[in-house]
Amino acid sequence: MSTNHFNYFRVKNFKRFKDLEVKDIGQFNLVLGDNNVGKTSLLEALMWEPVEENIENHFETVVTSRFLKYLIKSYSFKNYGEPLTFLEYFSNLDERENNSIEIGSSKSDESTETYVIKSNNTVTVRYLGELEFGVLSKKSKDFHFLDEKSKKDDQILAKKVDVSEVLNHTIVPLLPFHRSYDEEITEFYLDQIQGNRSLKNKYVSNLRRLFDEIDDLEPSIKGKHKTLLINRSTSNFSVPLGYFGEGTIKMAKILSYLIKFRDKKLMIDEIDTGLYYARMRDYWKVILQSADENNVQLFATTHNRECMEAFRSALDELGEEFTSRSRSITLKQSPKTGDVIAFTNSFEVLDDALEVGNDLR
Repeated sequence: MSTNHFNYFRVKNFKRFKDLEVKDIGQFNLVLGDNNVGKTSLLEALMWEPVEENIENHFETVVTSRFLKYLIKSYSFKNYGEPLTFLEYFSNLDERENNSIEIGSSKSDESTETYVIKSNNTVTVRYLGELEFGVLSKKSKDFHFLDEKSKKDDQILAKKVDVSEVLNHTIVPLLPFHRSYDEEITEFYLDQIQGNRSLKNKYVSNLRRLFDEIDDLEPSIKGKHKTLLINRSTSNFSVPLGYFGEGTIKMAKILSYLIKFRDKKLMIDEIDTGLYYARMRDYWKVILQSADENNVQLFATTHNRECMEAFRSALDELGEEFTSRSRSITLKQSPKTGDVIAFTNSFEVLDDALEVGNDLR
């Protein structure tokens, strides 16, 4: 495995995790577990880097990617009006008096590196545009509360925003499951791929693994609407990317991010959402091959058994070079303490468990 990839990760006081250790991490990692056990929280924790600018950008994007209709500016407590901070959103509710989040990681050629995010270097949410802030009643059915603490007050100061407007300003290595990607793909293609012949050939080649009739790509811009057009070897007419279905649009987004985060890591939440189960093995095969070619360490969540089966089948077809670098990471809540614990398993354990019908979640 590349020296750029994690083989160990630990996070303390982060959302559901009081102290979570993940050992023996591979290059291709499928994150499993029951609903609300913390799969998405693990992906979010894996994003953070010891660079203040990255923390700020990642924070803003993670909050808005939840599809909140309103962003919080401040609580309207009688004696409390501070902005929402990194710690207030991400720290463990039971451990907030510790006033810090600690993240540690190690790569194959290094000792463990630990960094601490404290209250004196937290950031507040940045807001784009010039929309007015207004007082929003907590009785509003449109409001999504960020934490239990905010429910104790009657109202909150917030701003309604266009989520896509905020998200387009920052690209972070996390693909949330509830997003539409068509115009984002075109923007990324224009900015990152079109002018680079090598990247373009690689991108088209990966899409062609899914549909061999794809000959070339070209962006189409009509007013504010942008889309990618597909030139097909079987026709003289171009068709929009969406012609091949929502699954292809999502795959095009995943493949673009695998190029963007070359030699780094990429987290994909609920990877199976929007993909056709009949072709899941093919999708996995293309994703794994592209991650290998771009030297990307992949973390993807699912709770769907068909997705697990397809992951196993694709790896088995690709052979030992891939299976040896794959892992399943299962998150479970301890019935005694309530803490979340991570169990890492090799491909062989995943294979055996699926073969006998064991529940890996």
